[in-house]
Amino acid sequence: MAAVDPAQIRNLALMSHGGAGKTSLVEALAFAAGAISRHGRVEDHNTVADFDEDEHRREMSINASVVTFMHGEALLNLVDTPGYADFVGEMIAGAIAADVALILVDAAAGVQVGTEMAWRIAQRRPMPTVVVVSRLDRENASWEGALASIQETLGNQCQPLQIPIGVEGGLEGVVDVLSGRAFLGDDGKGEDAPEAMAEAVAEAREAVVERIAESDDELTLKFLEGEELTEDEITNGLKGAIRAGTLVPVVATSATREIGVRPLLELIATELPAPNEVSPRTVSLDGPDGELAADPGGPVVAQIFKTLADDFVGRLSYFRVLSGTFTSDAHLTNAANGENERPANLSRLLGKELIRVDELVAGEIGAVTKLAHSSTFDTLATADSGVVVPRPVMPRP
Repeated sequence: MAAVDPAQIRNLALMSHGGAGKTSLVEALAFAAGAISRHGRVEDHNTVADFDEDEHRREMSINASVVTFMHGEALLNLVDTPGYADFVGEMIAGAIAADVALILVDAAAGVQVGTEMAWRIAQRRPMPTVVVVSRLDRENASWEGALASIQETLGNQCQPLQIPIGVEGGLEGVVDVLSGRAFLGDDGKGEDAPEAMAEAVAEAREAVVERIAESDDELTLKFLEGEELTEDEITNGLKGAIRAGTLVPVVATSATREIGVRPLLELIATELPAPNEVSPRTVSLDGPDGELAADPGGPVVAQIFKTLADDFVGRLSYFRVLSGTFTSDAHLTNAANGENERPANLSRLLGKELIRVDELVAGEIGAVTKLAHSSTFDTLATADSGVVVPRPVMPRP
């Protein structure tokens, strides 16, 4: 992969209650984008995001993992986090590396304890959020029940951007409520929505447009005066509403059947914010707090969010570049202890696969090996920059 612009990057943390299908969704997204050649399954122990032997044995995620791939012009970094409460630290760590939260809700179970925990973690920063109703093909799945649970627990800013066509064994596809186009099966081509769904689509569209209007004073005034918003106003306003949090899109998927996956990929690539479009990170600058923008030309600042012991490469540190351009020959200082570091083997990640690169720009997620004096949540920065990224608050055991 060549160097990218921060505007092309999308960093997403997938969070949920345990068993909602995060790893399966990462697999489906990577397969749909052509990043992997085979669609693996958790039960077959061959997914790109779960590669630890303990994860295979338990058939659940234990560690946060990163899957990076291109979709069109966009570089997607998907951080797959564990859903079980025992591993909440991994969920928190994954969230600090991302800009957007994808919170999955099982269509049969609705909002659960882990869903609310993920929501609180996302709101703490706060992060623009998309709610994914997953596993719509499973027995006892209910779109209406899951949506009611989401809106009752998380709020009415959660509005469907897609509606499923059918459910359980009869699930056929999804309808985009803004365009009115239906996407059947795993095909990325849209067609006219079924006539029987016209009323439901129109009602959902009105609710989404109302939330879009609330994000902008001019659009609010126009909406209250009874004027129709133009398609351009809706399209441009959608990004602003998601960024502002006045709209939390709810989308429909079945990862194992690849239904709703391609529309979700398009939503991620075209509508969700890049690192330079979200609020700058708050950091300490030699004492006082300041803001750090995702500028490739700024001082190099990166935060380690995970440390892994690998049998082949040794100590592996996952990090997020917050500012500057992190190069393979960088000379950096650990802001916590003042020790100098010379990172080796700079890479992007595709699960356990390390893809060597020469540089990572502000906004990217990557890994380096054999840091001698640094551990999880430490800040690596240009010497004498005085920048320290705050450590996340972890729950007490």
